[in-house]
Amino acid sequence: MNYLKHPSLVLKQGEKEFSNGIINIGIMAFFMGLILFTFMKRAPFPFHEASYEPSFISVVGGCLLFVVISTVIIVGSLYLTTKFLGPEQSFKSFIGIYGTHLIPSTFLVLIAFILLLLKAYTYSNFLLSFALLFSFFVIPLYILIKLLTQEVGGIDPLYCVIAYIVTFGIAFTIYLVLLQGSLIVDVLNRWMTVSW
Repeated sequence: MNYLKHPSLVLKQGEKEFSNGIINIGIMAFFMGLILFTFMKRAPFPFHEASYEPSFISVVGGCLLFVVISTVIIVGSLYLTTKFLGPEQSFKSFIGIYGTHLIPSTFLVLIAFILLLLKAYTYSNFLLSFALLFSFFVIPLYILIKLLTQEVGGIDPLYCVIAYIVTFGIAFTIYLVLLQGSLIVDVLNRWMTVSW
């Protein structure tokens, strides 16, 4: 609750919040997988026309793997950017900081799941999409900017942000290309087809 009220307090804790960050990332990934699986079971035609029926374990496991690898890419990009251009933090510290900052996104994912159970598909999909965009793009930039403004380095913060965006963009694009044809991409494509 303390970090929900004041998320930036975690910047002073760093590695001490590593386990809380990991737990929050896991909870968010689990509920994202649960949302996708529930949506597949309730969705109209496109999922039922599939020649296979994905299991709960494969959908939730695929979602968990997607979120974990995406988190490693985000945290790795933050780590590399600050290692060479800004105030250096440990990789473990970044996981604690990033995972703790995901608390609002986790609540949005939980609300999206409740809305899905109430068959409010449009609102559920909007909240889930917003939570993902917020988690993958806004929070890392906020963390980077906050760290850069706390400690004045030799390079301007704008160039650090640009370096992060380029690093993350290249790594995430490679990851998405490698994911083509996987179950999670198929599920996400079908979810987007039905929901919008």
